[in-house]
Amino acid sequence: MTVDLSLDLIYVDPTRVSGRAQPVVESYRERLVAALADGATLPPLKVAPLADPYHPWYVPAAPHNRANQFQRHGTMRQRPYSHLPAYATHALYDGHCTYWALRDAGLATYPVQVHPAPVGPDEASAEQALRLLHLQANINHGQALTDDDIRRAFVLLWLGRKPTERETWSPGPHAIETEAIAAQLGRSSSWISQMKLYAMVTHAISLDLGISRAGQIGRLDADLWRLFVWDGDQPRLHPARDSRGRQVGELVTADKLTTAQLKALVEEYMDRPTALTGPRLTVVGDPADDERVPEDPIDPEPYQEELPLDWSDVMIRAEYCYGVIRRLSNNQLLQMLDHVRPAVTQTHMLYQGLEAEARRRRLDLDALYSPHQEVING
Repeated sequence: MTVDLSLDLIYVDPTRVSGRAQPVVESYRERLVAALADGATLPPLKVAPLADPYHPWYVPAAPHNRANQFQRHGTMRQRPYSHLPAYATHALYDGHCTYWALRDAGLATYPVQVHPAPVGPDEASAEQALRLLHLQANINHGQALTDDDIRRAFVLLWLGRKPTERETWSPGPHAIETEAIAAQLGRSSSWISQMKLYAMVTHAISLDLGISRAGQIGRLDADLWRLFVWDGDQPRLHPARDSRGRQVGELVTADKLTTAQLKALVEEYMDRPTALTGPRLTVVGDPADDERVPEDPIDPEPYQEELPLDWSDVMIRAEYCYGVIRRLSNNQLLQMLDHVRPAVTQTHMLYQGLEAEARRRRLDLDALYSPHQEVING
């Protein structure tokens, strides 16, 4: 049902309803204001009737009292793009950019599409109902939702709350059954499973890689998710591959890999379960393990670009710093660890890659190893 409704009677609070990271995009709102000035007609706002228009969630006691008015306006300043009227009959769940464009254009009333079922009467059930309506209205059309927007909205519906630092993924008392979420959104049970996995992987690795890439990492055991992305507090480096799945001699972090590259890499880790948990940082799928190595490896033509072969400066710095370790203050010691660790990690990866390729070519390495290098090689 579509009716004309006073904009002053609509409760608007995207911080409680919208799953978007940015509920109102200023550039989009300005385009809508310009369109209205040119005589354009915008789509109706989407609202739901409030089961209890006098509930203290949106109508404070004695709303016209000066102190309560001051408190209400203070709350609106703290919540971007909110309108908390003294008396509200409906709550907005879709069209936040449109609503504020209409207000900027000076309109007092506007057509609204009214949802048949009221929301509420209590605060928690009203919020969850509005969140689900918002997600339903935007998941397939309207201003595009990002994967991150959908994930955050889904988690609030699934758990009935924001996830905690040590989340057990047990729905709370205000959660909506996943079957009801799927039915409302017109999605399958497999989509629900995909979204749950996306949420859990993203929470574990503290990085949003999107639905597809998170799903690939989720194929590993849960205790390996963070290890796959992080080496301590540094991003873990993985061998990059070309479109045909071949290693290209470059090491990259997980967020730089495509879904196809992640899929291939995860499958290699699944075949070698100790690759992430062993004592050394191992280059997965290094050439030494390739069964397709020819009987007599061919010596390639010399690499034409300049190679940084002089590493004496690094060795001098390491020797100097090693000699003064016991003289460093606690703060200096921590700073040195923070600066040296990334260099050691990448240098170690380079060394392992060089050694693996030399072994693949059956080169004699014994003459190269000094006792110091034997210690490094482990």
